[in-house]
Amino acid sequence: MVMGAGPPLVMLPGLAPENRRPVGAIRNGELQTMAQYARDFTVYWLGRPVGMADGTTFADITAATAEALTLEFDRPVNVLGISTGGSIAQQLAASYPELVRRLALVSTGCRLGAHAAATQQEMIKIAARGNARQLMAAFAWDIVPAWRGRIPLAALMYGFGPRLYPGGRDVKDLYLTLVAEDAFDLRALPTITAPTLIVNGGRDRFYEPEIVHETARLIPGSTLLVREKRGHVTVVSDRRAVATTIGFLGAPTPPLP
Repeated sequence: MVMGAGPPLVMLPGLAPENRRPVGAIRNGELQTMAQYARDFTVYWLGRPVGMADGTTFADITAATAEALTLEFDRPVNVLGISTGGSIAQQLAASYPELVRRLALVSTGCRLGAHAAATQQEMIKIAARGNARQLMAAFAWDIVPAWRGRIPLAALMYGFGPRLYPGGRDVKDLYLTLVAEDAFDLRALPTITAPTLIVNGGRDRFYEPEIVHETARLIPGSTLLVREKRGHVTVVSDRRAVATTIGFLGAPTPPLP
């Protein structure tokens, strides 16, 4: 999906029950996120591979992302990674530095924190059983805090999830993505050299403050913005966070010494 005008900005989205291009209400949500940047950039929504083979690693997923960028662009581009897309964006910038002009990481971190790692293992177990309805319900239960209607949304996803995610009846791609991301650790990768902005919510249950600050330490010269009253999802549409990200991505990049 492509939207807007201006220099290219590649958006790597967060985890979803399927790797296919979204449809219906889910598509509208992704378009709303893209629209926040479309006045300043041509935003390219880039999903994850479909029909992944057994044993696919995070490096494989990142290599597919790098190939897509190489085919589409003839110069380094801005990259915005959100949640799981932020993990891919980090590995992309570390392993393929020639492709990334500037890097913005939102609701993500250098590795899964305690809560996120435990949740990931539970999701992997459910996905391994191949029950799409149960997986979609668990997905909704995990992403939504209790005070924001977790139970009704989980029930809704159990009943209507396959309609919202028509390709999600086959959960193999999601299973393989979860397994691959479980092993992601920025500490094991080359140092990111692209100018980097890290944006997180202070109430993010998946990336605790210690993980966020560790991420900033691992990326030399990175800038960190924490929106204290925002969570994993709400920081994505936070006005100050978006404005800061736009300003950062639009800034000139100093020439290499």
